[in-house]
Parts: sequence; C-alpha cells; structure tokens
Amino acid sequence: MHMYTPCPPLIGLNHSQWSKTSLDGSVCRSCHPHDTSTSALPSYTMRAGRGLVLIINMEKFVPQDPAASPLLKDRLGSEKDVKTLTDVFGDFMGYKVEVKENLTKRQLLDFLLHVSARDNRQLDCLVCVVMSHGTEDDIFCSDCIKLPVSEIVQIFKECRQLEAKPKLFFVQACRSRGSTDRSGNSTTSTAVVSAAEEAMNVSGPRGHTGEERSHGSPTTTTTTMANDSDIFVGYPTVPDGDAFRNPDGGAWYIQKLCSALRHLIPQHENLLSMLTKVNKEVCDIGQGQVQQTPQSQYTLTQRLVFPCPVCHKCRCFRSGDSSLRNPTHSDFGGSY
Repeated sequence: MHMYTPCPPLIGLNHSQWSKTSLDGSVCRSCHPHDTSTSALPSYTMRAGRGLVLIINMEKFVPQDPAASPLLKDRLGSEKDVKTLTDVFGDFMGYKVEVKENLTKRQLLDFLLHVSARDNRQLDCLVCVVMSHGTEDDIFCSDCIKLPVSEIVQIFKECRQLEAKPKLFFVQACRSRGSTDRSGNSTTSTAVVSAAEEAMNVSGPRGHTGEERSHGSPTTTTTTMANDSDIFVGYPTVPDGDAFRNPDGGAWYIQKLCSALRHLIPQHENLLSMLTKVNKEVCDIGQGQVQQTPQSQYTLTQRLVFPCPVCHKCRCFRSGDSSLRNPTHSDFGGSY
C-alpha cells in the first residue's frame, strides 16, 4: 500500500518553501491516477502539462444580416475572464492555451475542426471554454449566427486520438428561451450584467431553440459508447436562466471555476467535487436578490483528478512538460 503525503498548504508559503517540501520523494495522491484504494472508481491518466485548453471569447457582435439576426450588445469586461482562464490553465496548471476571439460561425467551426485533426496523441485532456451570448442550447458567434453547443462537442467526440480521454466544455452564456432583457443588481458597488448574458436586444426574428439536430447515426452500439462517453459540459446556469457578469471582475461562473481549480487541485479534489463547490459559491453570490444556478452534464467514466503542479517531487510533475512554470504566492487567495 502506498503511503501518501498531501501537498503542502499553499496559503502562507512562498516558492522557496514549496521547493523544500516532499524532499523524501514521497508522492501525493494525484500522482497515482490508477490507484483505487481511496475510490471504487479508477481515475483518468492525467500527467502535468498534457492538456490543451481552447478559449473562445465572443466580445463583439456584427450581424451579417441585421434584418434577420438578433442585435447583440458587446460583452464588456470579458477580457477579464480570458486573462483569468489563461493564468490558471496556462501559468498555474501548465497546459497549452490557445485563445481565439470574435470568430464568425464558419471561422469557429474551421478552427475547431483544425484542432481536432491535429496529432493529439500526447494529450491527456482537452478543455474548451466558449464565452458568448446564448440561448438554451446554442451560443452566438460574432456574426450573430447561432451554433449549437452539441456541434462543438460532436467535433471532438469524433476525434479518435481523444477517445477514452476526458473532453471538458465550459459554456459561459445565458440560456434564456425568451427575448426579454433581464439584469440583476450587484451585491457590490459595481454593476453586474445579465440578460442573454448582458442583454440581448432582439429586433429581428429568433429561431426556435428546441429543434432536434442530427449528426449522423453511429454504425454500432460500441461506436456510440466510444463517442458519447468521457464528456463533460458545464453551464453557468440552468435552462431559461441568466449568466451574470461583472464588467470589472468577470463572469461569476468563470471566476469561481478558476478559483476552485487554483485552490482545490492541490487538495486533490476530483472535478465533480470541485464543480459542486462552484455551484454553491455561484448560488450564494446573488444573496437572494438574483439567482444563478450552474448546471453540469457529463458522461465521464472515471474520476478526474488534475495533477498538482506544486509537488515538484511528485511523479505527476516529473512526467509532464518540463516547461511548466511555477505559480507565485500572489496567485493564491479566495474563499476555498
């Protein structure tokens, strides 16, 4: 039986102190992804630096056909979320991060298809974060044309080199079915914006969002299992709900997600446990004045525990990308 030592507490430690921990070569729990002594489920293989993160941010919207498309307000302040996501997934976790902004529907699909067609054999995990206005099942591209979230997911379901590997999608967008403009009051001195994620002022026709969509039928039951498993989709709100964003501080959901990753990865929390805590944190922000309840959908078949980038002597650190940059003490802080 392995003897585990937890990662050192982060708060109050500087980088030189981290470097002196685990000098006996002992390893943390996350270094044994297939050890089942603490869980009935095995864990995905997750090595440091072996992840790709796609950040898609739609901030500005220019309709191709103003007479037939909704007029969407620019998402002011969304650059705060891009920076926070890049800091956490890139600088802290050591994943490769690619940022794309203000893509048309065609440009977004071309980019995702290009990524899916790459040599992805070295990846242990794919993360795709899409931030925009939205409806219940769709996001809007910068040309104000809707793209179903299911189409984004489907592209990577069909990537053979990502089979049996976790594919995580986080969608920061409102999921309102109607065309009303709803906004919430901030619990701080800074305004918080909502309404089709900041306010969708619709002057043209809106398509029905509940239609069935076909992506082709798999030939066998085995293929269906392979394609549909190992998927996680996180939404900032339930259907017909609004996703709130502080123009000065970023979106509630994205900021709480990033805070959880920073503080709970070193505690070896699995993804679903993290997201449960994120749900609670986001629900509490409105303090009864406004309500936002995140929702997750997943077909994960194993536990997902991200490798701890702080344990320099751990196998999970040594087996990953040597270019992984060390976090600084100032990176840490929050409610976890």
